[in-house]
Amino acid sequence: MKRRRLLSSIAGAAVAPAIASGQTRTWRLGLLTPTVPLEPASPPAKFLLDVLAQRGYRPGENLAVTTRGARGQTARLAAMVQEFKAERVEVLVTSGFPATLAAKDAGIPTVVVRGVGDPVATRLIDSLARPGGTLTGISDEAATLSIKRLSLLKELQPALTKVAMLWNRDDLGMSLRYKASADAAQSMGHVPLDVRNFEVDLMAAPGHKGLLGPLGTGVLYLRSGIERDLKSFRCGGTGTQSDEDRQPDVLPDKYEPGNHNLPGLAGLGAAVDFLRTETVEAIHEHHTKLVARLLDGFSQIESVHIHGPRSTKNRTSVVSITVDGYAPQELGAALESAFCR
Repeated sequence: MKRRRLLSSIAGAAVAPAIASGQTRTWRLGLLTPTVPLEPASPPAKFLLDVLAQRGYRPGENLAVTTRGARGQTARLAAMVQEFKAERVEVLVTSGFPATLAAKDAGIPTVVVRGVGDPVATRLIDSLARPGGTLTGISDEAATLSIKRLSLLKELQPALTKVAMLWNRDDLGMSLRYKASADAAQSMGHVPLDVRNFEVDLMAAPGHKGLLGPLGTGVLYLRSGIERDLKSFRCGGTGTQSDEDRQPDVLPDKYEPGNHNLPGLAGLGAAVDFLRTETVEAIHEHHTKLVARLLDGFSQIESVHIHGPRSTKNRTSVVSITVDGYAPQELGAALESAFCR
């Protein structure tokens, strides 16, 4: 229903105010998709054209509609948009990130109906509050939904162990959607993570990053029961069963061959105790405030360019920047010399 309301609003807002004033000019509307062209008789296009007709914009009378589709060859989209521009199309209706990006680059007013993902993460707009540019329409958090969809699949098929995904790697919106996962190596200790919410089988993370432990330590989470399906391709030092020539079947012994790094594990244990006392949530909140202050400061320096989200949403305490006139390695060396003493 949200899409139907959006298509209705196109008629009232995107191609707006001619009928009331009695104008007889012809308005030009373009439909652009990365797949097959959206034929006027197809249900989405028919609904759009019916609503436009109700508001006085009728194909063949005062509305010219042109439809194009790249048929999967997204490299053709830029040329198609230029063709629309040459034909003086006034508004484009697009679906999918590649088509919308091509429309944005051409500067044609565009209404997005589906499939672009998070437009801030893909840099289609500056922010939802102040999008700027010539785009409007639907945005979605499909990357977050992808994790939920996998969880629902697991609930429907408890024995499910493998899922295949196909996506167009040239479509950034789609890539973000299907590559959505918990990057534990970088975020564990920085943001709250609960493996029960992600429905993951395994999760590995180093101990010396967000967990604040010593070098040479790390953690590996295994979902209960999955150990029956995992076989070691290399082992040695059979630990608690040194009289056997293979690893024990019990956990955690099965995955702990040889001598343990006891000093490192003691340090990691102390670090985890600290995180539990201070709480990861509190640390994350503190880091978020620092990042907000840093982003605000960088945004006021004209020569500094921030890469990634301009807000603290969906980011950790890492901020990537470039500065005019500096290669990244030169900038890193200058900052290290000035502040790391």
